[in-house]
Amino acid sequence: MDHSDEFARFIEPHMKKVHNHCLYLASCKWDADDLAQDVWMKAYQYYRKVGAFQHPLTLLNKIARNLWIDQLRRRSKTMVSIEAAAELTYTDLNYAAVRGLVEWVSEHLAEREVAMLLLSEVFHYSYQNIADELQCSVASVRMALHRSKLSLRITQIPYSDRFNRKMMPDYRIDCWTQAIMNDEPVKNTQMEA
Repeated sequence: MDHSDEFARFIEPHMKKVHNHCLYLASCKWDADDLAQDVWMKAYQYYRKVGAFQHPLTLLNKIARNLWIDQLRRRSKTMVSIEAAAELTYTDLNYAAVRGLVEWVSEHLAEREVAMLLLSEVFHYSYQNIADELQCSVASVRMALHRSKLSLRITQIPYSDRFNRKMMPDYRIDCWTQAIMNDEPVKNTQMEA
């Protein structure tokens, strides 16, 4: 019995969201396309065994995540010289999640506000330590943190407008991402570079 037409109708409303999730995981259009194809194949196999399943989007995203983790594990078994490894970009899922968070915050806040927020919330700096690090007053730290948190709570910037905002440069996003991954805050001299 051919289930392909039923499966296509069942899955069609979720295809774009799942592809976007694959793009988020893979960070590369070609890898995302391959991953999405693998998700559809796995989902079809599951559909043939079980039939229509509850919460299809949740299951499809979970399949995508698990397939991506499997691919990363297979890739990590490849031996690379230390020199070559130092030049490779991170493929760690945690790195992707942290970088995505830093990028999102930098889209909505000024660079100084990002620094204050990360020092406060991630590295648990006191207001006084943040003020000393950024050479400002404690009152300005409190005010900036309050405004930043409020701004992030109510931010509703349409996707089309997000590229019109000035983001932090990539090297600073990388710097903060690596700092969070290594649990070592960025020093003031690095922020001004």
